Amino acid sequence: MSLKPLTIVIFGATGDLFQKKLAGALFDLHQKKLLPEKTEIVGFSRKPFSHDQFHAFIQNALAARANGKIIEPDEFVGKALYHQGDLNTDESYASLGRFLEERDQSNGVCSDKLFYLAVPPNLYETVFTRLAKSGLAIPCAPGLPDEAQAWSRILVEKPFGNNQKEAARLDRLLGKLFEENQIFRIDHYLAKEAIQNIVSFRFSNGLFEPLWNRKHIERVELKFLEKNDASARGSFYDGVGALRDIGQNHLLQMLALVAMENPGALNADAIRSARRKVLDNVTGGSGAMEKWITKGQYESYRQETGVRPDSDTETYFKIQARV
Repeated sequence: MSLKPLTIVIFGATGDLFQKKLAGALFDLHQKKLLPEKTEIVGFSRKPFSHDQFHAFIQNALAARANGKIIEPDEFVGKALYHQGDLNTDESYASLGRFLEERDQSNGVCSDKLFYLAVPPNLYETVFTRLAKSGLAIPCAPGLPDEAQAWSRILVEKPFGNNQKEAARLDRLLGKLFEENQIFRIDHYLAKEAIQNIVSFRFSNGLFEPLWNRKHIERVELKFLEKNDASARGSFYDGVGALRDIGQNHLLQMLALVAMENPGALNADAIRSARRKVLDNVTGGSGAMEKWITKGQYESYRQETGVRPDSDTETYFKIQARV
């Protein structure tokens, strides 16, 4: 694919999200030739990795994902670089800026920059502020080819804030520090093929479309079943919990797609508006909140590494909601 050079900076590159999800997703894009030929993936984290150690980390992640299948990741892994730094210090961002400028100078061209926050939500404000303060949101040093046309963007993963008030505050901060066209707020669950097919399944199917309403459907159950425990991300999980981790994002998005009215057109704006109407009309069950929300915790959760011995963080929840 002949596209402009691209640099993808992964903040938190040695964490669970990159290891289990992002490395494999980027590898898939590479195999399908959907990444620009001149793509560099820069891992940024506190661990004192060399480039070679980061390569081995990625290879191990891809091998675990392949589950015994033969893969050839060498060309993809060769696109990866590593830069050690601390998300809480200005000097680390300045150092990263110098590193990216050196890469552009070495390649003789200004690359587009995508900054991906694969970090816990309690670090979002710090990264937003220091990223903007450092000038990293300006994609290129003066004088390089394509300087005027290059872009920089920031991609934020869920969960976005710990509650509605904090999410609104973070959103205001993002809007203050960056242009709206620089910001991507992503729920990666919406990219799953089965989720994307819900809309066409509902509204392009003459058999189901006229029957998909409250006259013919008494109830819908949305289930998110995990095979893994929290052992690999105990500290993160204990600060988030199941409800914020998958409930207020993945499951609400699924609810909106399943329950929304016909959007009238299958484009992004129409579908987003129809989903919004569902979420504006979601209510809980009757009676006190504790009667329609159930939370639980698997038996050995408090023994997991990074989990507080007296933790009451939920690993299970059930909500009876009405639309």
